[in-house]
Amino acid sequence: MDARTYVLSGLVALLFVLANAMTKHSLSEGKEWLVLPLFLLGGTAFVVFRFVCKEVGLARSSAVVDSLLLLGTIAVAAAFFGEKLTSIQWIAILGILVCLYLLR
Repeated sequence: MDARTYVLSGLVALLFVLANAMTKHSLSEGKEWLVLPLFLLGGTAFVVFRFVCKEVGLARSSAVVDSLLLLGTIAVAAAFFGEKLTSIQWIAILGILVCLYLLR
């Protein structure tokens, strides 16, 4: 995968992470309106993901996007929602980073 594909994969993951965070916020009282921008974020993410799949194939693009999505969601959960990570989760994060390096 070239650098452009990684950037696009990162963009897809970022859009999905934002959608995940907005989903969490939309569960609060009076925040139901956040569901509307979620449609735009999700739709945009899938359109960009389609382009990435076309460039490098489904298997490689899914592996990279899903890994970045997982790492991004964990980062948001820890940074903004105060969730604590266990040692096994840190080991899993390290494993994901190693796999991303090997997929390059």
